Amino acid sequence: MKPRIINLKSIIIILIIIVLIIWIVFPIYYLFITSVKPEKELFKTPPSLITKPTFNTYRNILIEQKFYRFFVNSFIISTLSTVFALILGSLGAYGFVQWKFRGKEGLFLMTLIGRMFPPFTTLIPIYLMIKYAHLMDTHIALILIYTAFYLPLIILILREFFATVPQEICECARIDGCSNFKILTKIVIPLSVNGIIAAGVLSFVEGWNEFLFALVITSFKAKTASVALGTFVEGEGMIQWGQLGVLGICTIVPTILFMVFLQKFLVKGLTLGAVKG
Repeated sequence: MKPRIINLKSIIIILIIIVLIIWIVFPIYYLFITSVKPEKELFKTPPSLITKPTFNTYRNILIEQKFYRFFVNSFIISTLSTVFALILGSLGAYGFVQWKFRGKEGLFLMTLIGRMFPPFTTLIPIYLMIKYAHLMDTHIALILIYTAFYLPLIILILREFFATVPQEICECARIDGCSNFKILTKIVIPLSVNGIIAAGVLSFVEGWNEFLFALVITSFKAKTASVALGTFVEGEGMIQWGQLGVLGICTIVPTILFMVFLQKFLVKGLTLGAVKG
């Protein structure tokens, strides 16, 4: 049996993949190394890529300085806004698919307007509304804002998924006496789980990483992890690299875990919804 010969094209592809993996993984690795380095090694030249880890910085920044509260805030705000947006988005997408009414396509395009403008263009009016409603530095303010921004994306994704559900099944359910709400919850949603999970993951990650509105709307009580990370500078103006590394690792870990454990649903959701029919 002749040995398998790897051609030049395969070698080049493998090398490119290895380079891309190093390019992506190395910054995360270096961030982690920075977070566990002893303080005396942080400014060592040249910087060391291998060190004896110490987790004192994690305990100091997360427990003693109580920065864990900002991550709890981010989790609560991102989760609740995603859940509310999925509920409202499912109802909206179902209406656009199942009901026929005049101006439906125009109304659908109007729901997407919120995704067409950069967020900072709506910052001032949203800030004024939140201020006059006395919701500054509250969880509910960011939940309402994020829910409104998630809705167009969720409706766009779920509309395509709900449209793939066979209409014959829905019609049979109506003949048997099922209401529209029961058809949605008992038939359409179970058959569109991949799309719902994909939309939920994208919305959660977007909310977890959002910085602009969280920076302007919150001060301390509802401050999120992204704001804590972006504004963590010592009073004298010197950046504390070790503690900044801890915040950076704790900020990216949830999104990485989401992508790793829900990758199957995310890929299926984005591909199946795109190849309708």
